[in-house]
Amino acid sequence: MSSALSAGDRQAIADLVERYAVCFDARDTDGVIGCFTDDVHLDYLDGRKIADGIEEVRATMFQFADVPLPGVDRILHSHHTMRVDRLQTDPAIGDQATSLTSCLAHLLVQDGERTALLTRAVEYDDGHRRTAGGWRIARRRHRQIWEARQPATYLR
Repeated sequence: MSSALSAGDRQAIADLVERYAVCFDARDTDGVIGCFTDDVHLDYLDGRKIADGIEEVRATMFQFADVPLPGVDRILHSHHTMRVDRLQTDPAIGDQATSLTSCLAHLLVQDGERTALLTRAVEYDDGHRRTAGGWRIARRRHRQIWEARQPATYLR
């Protein structure tokens, strides 16, 4: 059964996607993991990194403290557009919704001995499910659209 999402549900899903980005940028592994359902399916980097279930996600992805992203000093997500689609209710698994979020990910990377700013356009194609703890991401496809690289300077 399909129906329109309430304004509260739309805001909760938008807040969830924003919380993921804030936790990712802060390299907060537990915060990122908390955005997903237990049976989540992740397809990152155009299929080069796939994980099924929260335990596989926890073991293989988002381990910022232990294994930093290779060559990446800092990441900052900037959301630009988000579309949240209609609510679907399935008696077996409950309420579901989808969203498509476009953002720019700004990564400070080491380019030889110089620092560079890598700006990457990314889309998050998400399937969400309402859980006892609120809306969570049950499925995510991370697509890279384009990127640009330019010199950067730290302002410390």
